[in-house]
Amino acid sequence: MKHPWTNFLKPLTVIAGLGLAFAASADDSELRSRIAESLPGVEVDAVRPTPIDGLYEVTVGANVAYVSADGRYHLYGDLVDVSEGKSLTEARRSELRLAVLEDMNSGNAIVFGPDEPRHTVTVFTDVNCGWCRRFHQQVPALNEKGVAVRYVFFPVIAESSFTDAEAVWCSDDRNDAMTRAKAGEKVEPKACENPIAEHFALGRQLGVRSTPTIIMEDGSVRPGFVEAAELAAMLDGELPAQP
Repeated sequence: MKHPWTNFLKPLTVIAGLGLAFAASADDSELRSRIAESLPGVEVDAVRPTPIDGLYEVTVGANVAYVSADGRYHLYGDLVDVSEGKSLTEARRSELRLAVLEDMNSGNAIVFGPDEPRHTVTVFTDVNCGWCRRFHQQVPALNEKGVAVRYVFFPVIAESSFTDAEAVWCSDDRNDAMTRAKAGEKVEPKACENPIAEHFALGRQLGVRSTPTIIMEDGSVRPGFVEAAELAAMLDGELPAQP
């Protein structure tokens, strides 16, 4: 039988050195062994107890699920603390997203922003995406508000999206090429060593499904187009980041 985690975890790779600590116990190795047996082919990053006795959190990349101590029962979905009105699962996902993004080479992105931004967001984009193009029109206003936009590519809209992204990355002036591409101009095709496949894999790892997808500073996700004033207010804590 196909394991239910197959589609959930197949695109992910192990993230090394993230320091995802959990409360160790005397039978920790035994627990990990049972989980490994119940999840064949899945390389787990971390296991740690939850507030529910006998239920353990299992993470792979930025994905979170839950497993019983004997490895028999698996739960997929959010664990919610009703008294606080808070999803413990989403809070954990946010931590994991930030850890994954911190591991990304800072030179592997196209950044629009002031030298000393007050806030920085990471945006998964496709140059052929209409809403991405509309978002890019907001970037100057965001920069004026002290918000830097760090673009990474998630080419899914058109057959040419990967090569169009490659043309932007390989241009002498990437920022100018990005702006021209987002305005609908065809950037001269050019090939070079580039991180676009890495960007796409990173997006899959973080659960990105569409563009634009904005990763906020706290690791929360805001999918879709957002006006500059609204996004800046979210970053300043004046509005909730979640849609």
